[in-house]
Amino acid sequence: MRLPVFAEGTFLHLPHGILEVVAQCSGFSALYAAITIALVLAYLSHSWTRRLVLLAVASPLALAGNVLRVASLAMLAEWRGYEILRTPVHVMSGYASFVLTLALVFLFAERGSRRPGDMIDISEEKTPTALPHASRPRSRGWRRRTGREA
Repeated sequence: MRLPVFAEGTFLHLPHGILEVVAQCSGFSALYAAITIALVLAYLSHSWTRRLVLLAVASPLALAGNVLRVASLAMLAEWRGYEILRTPVHVMSGYASFVLTLALVFLFAERGSRRPGDMIDISEEKTPTALPHASRPRSRGWRRRTGREA
């Protein structure tokens, strides 16, 4: 799997052609999404350590996902021809990279929440079965207080 590549700015010089990583393929959308999801998941986490890990791992995961995408597209273009970059393979690789990055962020969030008490158990109903006010009729909006109400 050795492929000689010379990187010059956003251009990749390959043996049979030159590829340019344009702004749409730079991975910034995956980076912004990964950081946003990590911020939300960190906010929902109960552990400060887990929060810091989520925020620290979001950017490298997005970067690694895009590097993997560009490298795989460069190898594919070199082996199958550069015309393959004008097919849905190019677009689908972007979606796959995006989903993989977000899935890994969610995996990091989920792996850290396996301690008891860190997640809310919604499997059992915790509400009382008989509420004391359940037999009283509900009020229909605002009503005047007369002082005689219990």
